[in-house]
Amino acid sequence: MMMLAPVLLAFFAPALFAEERVDRTVDGKEFTYRMGTWVDREYDPATMSDDVQKIRWFSGEYLRLMDRHPGILPYLALGSRLLLVYKGEIISITPGH
Repeated sequence: MMMLAPVLLAFFAPALFAEERVDRTVDGKEFTYRMGTWVDREYDPATMSDDVQKIRWFSGEYLRLMDRHPGILPYLALGSRLLLVYKGEIISITPGH
């Protein structure tokens, strides 16, 4: 039975480690679901990664973000894991634990 494990792993590994790809359009913006996070297709990690604001989901800063930008609400509805480019800001929403 121990010899079967490597064979099964070799067979199933591509599916286990394949990048999830689901596309969705919200209010005219396109998002791709990657590794548990909705990523705005406008986001370019090569040029924008240094400017990312990290905000915990449903924190005080998250609530202030909603007040400051009411138009952001449809994007925030995607969930607690989101990377968004909005009005010149690059915002990463992460779970609040």
